[in-house]
Amino acid sequence: MVDVALVSGVADVSSLNAIIANLQQENGQIRDAMETLDAQHEIAIQDVLGQKTELQTQLATLKQLQTDRLVEHELAMARLQAQLVDERKRQLAAVEVQHELQQRVEQQAEELKRSVFELAEMHQLLEKRGADNGELIERVRQADALREALQRELDELIKKEAAQKEKKTSESSNSSSTGKHSEDEFIVVRNADAEATGSDPDPDPDADADADATTPPSKEKLRDKLVALEAHIAELTAANVKLQDGELERQLAANVLNEQLSELETRLRISESEKEQLQLELQRKLQQLMLQNQELKLNAEADQETHANDLEQQLGAIRDENRRLRQELDASIAQAKFRQAIAEEKQEITDLDLELDSHDSKDEHDPHKLHGLLEALIAEGTDQALERTHRLLNERWQRLDSTEQRLVELQDQQLISEHEKKTLEADISQYILQCDELMKNNELLLNELEKFKRNKLETIEEHHEETIAQLESQLDDAQIRLQDALLLRRNDAAQLEQQSDELAAKQQQLEQLTAEVHQLRQQKPKDDSSSELQLVRLQHEELQLAKDSQHEQLLQQLQAKDKQLQQLQTQNQTEIEQLKQQMVELHTQLQASTEHSEQLQANELVLLERMRCTDQLKSELEALQEEMKRRQLELAESKEQNVELMSQLAELQSQVKELKETPKDGADEESVNQLSERLEQQLAASAQLQQSLDMLNAEKVELIKALQQKITENTQYYAEIQRLQPIEQQLNDLIKEREKLCDQISFLKEKSDILTSNLLTEQTNQRLLQQQQIESNEQQAAVQRDLERLRAHLLEIEELHTQESVELQRELDEARANQTALQQEVSKSSTAYTSASIRANQQAETLQAQHALLLQQRDELLAKLGQCEDRELKQQAALTNLQCALEQFQNDKEHDIELATQRIRREMQAQLEQHRMLRSEMGALQQQLADANQGLRAAARLSDQLEAGQQTIAVLRDEVDSLRDENMKLEQSLSSSESSQTDKIDKSLIKSLLIGYVVSGHANDKQQVLRMISSVLDFNAQEVDKVGLNKQQTSWLGNILGGASSSAGNTGSGAGHDNLVQAFVQFLEQESQPKSTAQLRPNLLSMAKQLEGKTDTAATAPTMTATTTISTTTAGSEQLMTQATPATPTTPAMLPMQSLLMSSSEFAPTRNSSSILKDILNDS
Repeated sequence: MVDVALVSGVADVSSLNAIIANLQQENGQIRDAMETLDAQHEIAIQDVLGQKTELQTQLATLKQLQTDRLVEHELAMARLQAQLVDERKRQLAAVEVQHELQQRVEQQAEELKRSVFELAEMHQLLEKRGADNGELIERVRQADALREALQRELDELIKKEAAQKEKKTSESSNSSSTGKHSEDEFIVVRNADAEATGSDPDPDPDADADADATTPPSKEKLRDKLVALEAHIAELTAANVKLQDGELERQLAANVLNEQLSELETRLRISESEKEQLQLELQRKLQQLMLQNQELKLNAEADQETHANDLEQQLGAIRDENRRLRQELDASIAQAKFRQAIAEEKQEITDLDLELDSHDSKDEHDPHKLHGLLEALIAEGTDQALERTHRLLNERWQRLDSTEQRLVELQDQQLISEHEKKTLEADISQYILQCDELMKNNELLLNELEKFKRNKLETIEEHHEETIAQLESQLDDAQIRLQDALLLRRNDAAQLEQQSDELAAKQQQLEQLTAEVHQLRQQKPKDDSSSELQLVRLQHEELQLAKDSQHEQLLQQLQAKDKQLQQLQTQNQTEIEQLKQQMVELHTQLQASTEHSEQLQANELVLLERMRCTDQLKSELEALQEEMKRRQLELAESKEQNVELMSQLAELQSQVKELKETPKDGADEESVNQLSERLEQQLAASAQLQQSLDMLNAEKVELIKALQQKITENTQYYAEIQRLQPIEQQLNDLIKEREKLCDQISFLKEKSDILTSNLLTEQTNQRLLQQQQIESNEQQAAVQRDLERLRAHLLEIEELHTQESVELQRELDEARANQTALQQEVSKSSTAYTSASIRANQQAETLQAQHALLLQQRDELLAKLGQCEDRELKQQAALTNLQCALEQFQNDKEHDIELATQRIRREMQAQLEQHRMLRSEMGALQQQLADANQGLRAAARLSDQLEAGQQTIAVLRDEVDSLRDENMKLEQSLSSSESSQTDKIDKSLIKSLLIGYVVSGHANDKQQVLRMISSVLDFNAQEVDKVGLNKQQTSWLGNILGGASSSAGNTGSGAGHDNLVQAFVQFLEQESQPKSTAQLRPNLLSMAKQLEGKTDTAATAPTMTATTTISTTTAGSEQLMTQATPATPTTPAMLPMQSLLMSSSEFAPTRNSSSILKDILNDS
């Protein structure tokens, strides 16, 4: 029976060891897989953290760039606003100056009109004076003719007087008759002259001679005629003097008016030049502003492009990171599924453990059987032994009852813990459902937020479209106005061309007239040249008046055009102000949209904080699940230990049965003692198991609490993951919108470039037109100056003619005075002729002297007439030269006018084309502004989202740091527990060996215990010699075997002895075989179970004491062979403890009880 029990026990132990080895291998594989998954998870977390740090740095840089650009943009806007304010002030000042200049121009125009009217009156007066001068010239001619006739008569009279003087000497008596005859002749001549003056103003000298020849005038007649002529000459001289005085006054007034006109013209020119300068300055300032605005736009567009490119790059990086995170999430999901499978397998293992526990609970009634057997044995023994054993058994019985109660309590606690576990699982499932509901609600909220954002953006876009439409309509109106202005300019240019053509025709007419005048002067005599000159002058004056009227009309048209330009400028200024107001409104709308986006970002930050909490809870839940799995493994191991203890109890029961079957002797007491010791050891082991169960339950409660927290955190993490999905969709939508905005921005840039080029060309064309207008005005002024110069020249010529006529009149007056004096003398001589001939002779001499003087005067007058003719010839030559110069000037001017008209036409066409281009560019610029505003809003939203991502990354970093700290603490606790566990295991071994050495009473037993200590502690040869273990002594096993052979006759069965020895040898051989590598090498499971070694060490100590007590039994008797039978089954109980010791110490040699026994046998 004992052999069968040993064989069955050995088979059970080997099968259990094989099962344990397989389980350990599976656990090691599972631990390896878990460690690999943890390592992968850590790597993924590190990658995620690195990406988050990169994103944070990128976000920080982007935010800094955005803030810098916003500051720069605001500064530029402030500068532009200040410049606009300054320009407005300058424009207002320029407008005021322009108004003042316009008022001055109007005043000067009125003064010009007055001066023109005065000039017209003066011209009329000059014409009248010219007519009077003509009449005077005719009278002067008639007086000249009369003077010549009188001179001829005087000559005849002188001749006659000379003849009479010759006849005086001979015919003194006939003097009276000759006097009468001369008087009769003088009267006849006077009558004839009177008749001639009444009938013909220009009498012929031949006829006069004939008349004189036929009827000689008398002296009375001649005197009467001379008196009448003198009176007429006096009247003419008085009238001429009056006319000369009036002409001088008129000339002075004309000179004053001309001076005033020249001053007014100079003022007009100065005002026009000032106005042109102001307009040029205004245009230059406007161009500078436009260029600055264009530069700012180009800079802003370049900044936007760079910012957009940076955002695209960042979005690409974010997409890559998102993809990688998705892959990592998929891997983590796969890992979670794998973990769930592992957890299910572990649950199955725990279910198996529960079944084993139920089986153990069924076997708990075995100690009662053991007590019954012991009572039977005690009843059969002696009274003393019975009393001693009764006391011992009662004590043992009480201890067993206490252990049973403790076991029952432990089972109850286990049931309670299982119930709590189930409740916790139910709570966890409820928490998961709640988390799912929260995730759904979160998704709904995110969808609502997206809808709200989209609706807000659509409303903003609609509002911007309306504003853009309004701006486009305003631009169309401005373009229409510009077209009207261009049409007006074209009309003005056509009118200028017409006027230039008319001026050319008039100049041609002037040239023709001057040519005709020249021809007439050459053909006609000198008398007709004056009348023709007057006609030419009249025509010239008419042409000058027409030219002046045309010039006034041109001035009025220019003033009207200036007013129209001013109106257009004011309208443009009002439109610019309206555009600025619209820009301000758009800016306010942008601020409102940014505030709304900030609110949305705040909401997103709250959601991100919730997500971070969920991530933390998930990580904690995973850690708690791992701890739960580990605790479950520890419970399974404790259950295995309990099973082993139950197997040991079964072995003890079998031993008790064998003791019942064997004869009763003194060895019973020893066996009872051994059994009692074993029972004490079992009780101690059960107490230790109870403590370990208590600790495990407390840890289980803590793990359950941690599991609850981790479950909630896991749900939050799941909600955060689902929340990130719509954010990713939003990112994709934002990327698409950004691409659209980039396309629109590029299109707007092209349009803005075209518009700027068109504006510049139009401005240059306007400058050219203004310069051309200035040149035309200057040309007109030059023509006006030339005309004035010609007018002045003509006036000088007229003055010369009048001076000559005045001189001639003065000479004529002198001659007439002389003639009157002569007539008086003649009358005196005629009256006194009869009285004294001497006096007559004297008078004749005086008359001769006077005649000589008159001849000299005549010669002088003839010389003067020659000089006047020379002057007239010179003046005619000067007039011809002036006419040639005028013709050349007119030809040059016509050529310049034609060139200017052609250039103006070309420039007007170019301006029309530029105007069209400007209209298209203005529309493009407006659209570009709207697109740029949308891009700025999108960039603001992206920046807000990036800030939220940065905050989430920071929170996740903190969580990772906390988890790392916790991991370090756990590792430190694990290392400390490993070190303490190894130390405790070593101390328990040494303690058991020392107790065995002290308890053993035989020297050989002490020697054997010392050898075991030396083998455990690995003594060297010197230490063995010091202890004294090299002496030749018999081993306790040899004594047992020898005693068994000597007492074979006493026992009565040698076959049983041989069988027992063979069975013991087979057991030693089986135990001496090498174990599998899975049991020998240290693995991750043994590393993780070092915390469990604390409870295992308490169980190993009593088992070792039991082995030592069994080994210290007295040898040398035959009945010790029977003692080997109960000693052999104890080795299977030792094996699990030793395997745990092997697994607990990683670097200790793999030694068990069989190897130690083999070493001892070899030594013996």
